Amino acid sequence: LLGKARVPVSETDVIFNHRSGEAHADREVLARLDGVRADVEAIVDDRRHWRTEARREAGRAADLASQLQSLQSAFDGYCREAEERERRATEEQARMRETQLGLERQIVALRDEVATLREQADAERRRSRWLREKLQELHALYEARRFDDSDTLYEQILDVSTELVGAEKGAYLRHVNGHAILATRNFDDVYENERVLKAVAERITQEEHHEPIVLNEQAEIDALVDGDSQTSLRCLIGYPIIIKDRLAGVVIVANKDAGTFSEEDSQILLGVGGHAAVAIENRRLRRDIEDAYASTVALLCNVIEAKDPYTRGHCEEVASLAVAVARELGLELEQQELVFQAGLLHDVGKVAISDGILLKPGALLPAEREVIQTHSTIGADLVSSVPSLRPIAPIILHHHERYDGDGYPMGLKASDIPLVSRIICAVDAYAAMTSVRPYRGALDVGTVRSELQRTAGTQFDPGVVDALLRVLDSPEKRIDAWHDLSDDGLTLSDM
Repeated sequence: LLGKARVPVSETDVIFNHRSGEAHADREVLARLDGVRADVEAIVDDRRHWRTEARREAGRAADLASQLQSLQSAFDGYCREAEERERRATEEQARMRETQLGLERQIVALRDEVATLREQADAERRRSRWLREKLQELHALYEARRFDDSDTLYEQILDVSTELVGAEKGAYLRHVNGHAILATRNFDDVYENERVLKAVAERITQEEHHEPIVLNEQAEIDALVDGDSQTSLRCLIGYPIIIKDRLAGVVIVANKDAGTFSEEDSQILLGVGGHAAVAIENRRLRRDIEDAYASTVALLCNVIEAKDPYTRGHCEEVASLAVAVARELGLELEQQELVFQAGLLHDVGKVAISDGILLKPGALLPAEREVIQTHSTIGADLVSSVPSLRPIAPIILHHHERYDGDGYPMGLKASDIPLVSRIICAVDAYAAMTSVRPYRGALDVGTVRSELQRTAGTQFDPGVVDALLRVLDSPEKRIDAWHDLSDDGLTLSDM
């Protein structure tokens, strides 16, 4: 139809005229053509519109695609991050699991350690209980058998040591330029075991801190003497005696009654060693004091004799005879020693008396007698200045008191006068009367005995006079008294 529409108008008019009958129909066709044209144009417009919409949608699609791509990238990043987080979480879980396993292992170890500590605590409680029992036993034993400083001190140490740990045998070795066996307990075969004992002592000596030695195997004991001990010792403990950081000796106990020795046994014995060291040092100090005392007494005796040659030997005579009288009267050994000391020093106060009065050949004037009577007070003051002699000061002070109260310096009477002073008074008078004096010769024994009996109850204690006469009648009593006193460690030769 459109093609026909392009025919020149002149031709159309001819055709129109020729076909006038068809004019109406053509108008209808044209009208329809116009409608079709309008439809086509509308379609074209729609096409153009939809193309525009399509381009717009394409742009939006491109935007959406871009957004989708961004989202995809973001999603991929998120996935990668999630995977990384998951990986890290997995690793963290693994670490946590490993940590948990480690903690569980630590808990198990701690439980084992707690169980071990509980066992150790139980063992310590048992050990503490055992130590307390041993300490109580040691204290009881120490109270019952306290170490003294007698000549049996080493035997006492061995007795306590063996009893505490249940040992059969014991030996004490002194460490002075080698090791010497000073004492033993139940060690009949000590010399067969001497090599082992000295080897133990030497090993303790060589240790820097002198630690105790515990040997519970025969091979260990044999090794001390190159495997050739031939000893009867099955087990032993050796511990040191330390005095002022110096090794003074070694105590060895051997052959436990039941079983073997333990470290607790060695610790108990170290405690015994501490007590023993104190006792040994105290004995040394006592002997030093006794030596100093003996020197002091000897010096004072020499001073007295140098002052008055007529009294040479008088102090020793009074001391020896007074001890015998004290023994006859039943005084304890300690009191007898005081008698001995006071007898030696009863006239020490005469060192302060002038020679003109002390050695005067004639009778003393009243004033001179008053001066010489001060010697007992002076003597008491002198010995009081020496700590070891203070106990005899009252004896010296009152050795010129009379039984009837007419003596000096205080006029004491009868039992108010110390007994030892009463003994010295009677014996001093006897010795003075039987010796030569500047103003007279010695009196015979019969005259002196009669004078003692006559003045008993007035000047002298009657009981003391009777005891003195018995001793004079039995010289062996004087000798026995000296034997007893000498056995206690005090003799005239020591002075």
